Amino acid sequence: MKCDKCHVDSAMYRATVMVCPKCHGILNAEQLFQLLEKLRISKELVEQIKKEIVLEITFS
Repeated sequence: MKCDKCHVDSAMYRATVMVCPKCHGILNAEQLFQLLEKLRISKELVEQIKKEIVLEITFS
């Protein structure tokens, strides 16, 4: 993966988010949440992101 800004040919962080191929709903984003916590994003904010994803899936 190449950075658009400085053209470095690697990525520092990567997370897998599983998405349904038919409806594009997020099935699993646990790696994303672990990465956010590792990056010292507050647990409250990570929980808010989880809730927003669930709401997006539920009402889309």
